[in-house]
Amino acid sequence: LTRVGQGALVNHAFYNSAEDKNTVPPRGHFKSEGDYYRTVIHEIAHWTGHESRLNRGMEEAKRGTPEYAWEELRAEMASAMICAALGVDGGLGDHASYLDEYVKLLKSDRSAIFKAARDAEKIFDAVFDADPELRARISKVQVPIEELQSRKILVDRDEDGYLLQIFTKPL
Repeated sequence: LTRVGQGALVNHAFYNSAEDKNTVPPRGHFKSEGDYYRTVIHEIAHWTGHESRLNRGMEEAKRGTPEYAWEELRAEMASAMICAALGVDGGLGDHASYLDEYVKLLKSDRSAIFKAARDAEKIFDAVFDADPELRARISKVQVPIEELQSRKILVDRDEDGYLLQIFTKPL
């Protein structure tokens, strides 16, 4: 449990946009280290929405509203991308509890998944732009070139530094 504000105890993670602060229970309250870091990264994704960063209108994102569901979808997609880039394992746990809200969004707007993916990419960039050294580390190919060549995978980077992979035959 974590002590917050007036001494109240909480056992869940959340981002408070009014205070621009993340609260996460201690590491020992999670099933695994991966679950802990995945949760921290999810809350950092919310943190990028503050008006001083990506300004996603966090004040309107109250639980139960479509804005809240959008924000959770963006944060979940971004945290999955960031975790993959960092090699963080961890279950979805409580994050999956938003699934019904995601489905409502996706049914109401056929382009919702593309909008959320675009926003998740902006979140990803904002997180890694805050630490250029970390961005440089995740941008590097971790597999030896010889192994890629033996699998017939051509690797290159585009003008923005994104890794491109071209599979010339099924793996």
